Amino acid sequence: MKILRGSWMLATALLVLLLASCGKKEKEQTEAPADDGAPITEQLRFCESVFPYDGGLLVANFGTKSLDDPNSGGLGYITYYKNGKNSVLIPADGHLTQPRGMGVFQDHLFVCCLNAIVVYHLKDLSEEPQTILFPTEDLIVNDLVINDGGTLFASVSNTGRIYILAIQQPDNIDVNTLRRYAEIPGANGLCLDGRHLYVASYNPQGEPQEENVLYVFDDVANSADIRHLTGVVGQYDGLALSPDHMLLFFTDWSNGGQVGYLRFETGEITYLPSDGIVGPADLNIMGNELCVPDLVNSTVYRFLME
Repeated sequence: MKILRGSWMLATALLVLLLASCGKKEKEQTEAPADDGAPITEQLRFCESVFPYDGGLLVANFGTKSLDDPNSGGLGYITYYKNGKNSVLIPADGHLTQPRGMGVFQDHLFVCCLNAIVVYHLKDLSEEPQTILFPTEDLIVNDLVINDGGTLFASVSNTGRIYILAIQQPDNIDVNTLRRYAEIPGANGLCLDGRHLYVASYNPQGEPQEENVLYVFDDVANSADIRHLTGVVGQYDGLALSPDHMLLFFTDWSNGGQVGYLRFETGEITYLPSDGIVGPADLNIMGNELCVPDLVNSTVYRFLME
């Protein structure tokens, strides 16, 4: 797979029901939108996460006046980008504060939000969303992935915990099924593919240590089956698997903000030409595009792949 660098108008251009079905429901590949590949800026306000849905792209926005705004409660919103137009899908309804990682299961949108996951019914957004609260010490539920069997995995960056939650009945989720799965220092971005669960590590204090690397659970049914994918220390955020499953894309806040990929065959890391990206967050893949939200610049950049 090649990553093409063009002009910035082309964007400087993944298992079980924990012990049952294997597969990847979220971070799925969808058809790319028919437009000119320009960066997305319309209707965005501190975008932290993107997720492909129904031929378009969901974008989670903080919606605050600044990233340090102390009065940020309930200003988060979700936009939907398709065919060159970005529109507000879920307005600032008071339920979302600093929305982060997202996933979709059976027409329900799951959004990480501070110490909770908020669940919207995409076919009836007039319904009151469900809120799944985490333990009080879990302040930043950062990312989530969902397998075909309806098991959701969620990371908490400040405690390093990873949880699982049964969501087979998304209209009526039993919060008592939320339980701890594993713990990794600074657990941040997640990516799920078959038996493998990939985890990015980020130091909440902003000073990466030797444990802040990329990890993999080789058998997601066994939470003890974990190893380092690389020894390269970073402030890793988002993860996404290439369509051919040969590359693991990542974002890294080190060195002014970086986007790169790890090639599984060799273990080598390559960085993309990402000049201008300052706050690369929870990236994803849509069709033949790698979509990278820049939290600081309120822009979603897009890299073409072939």
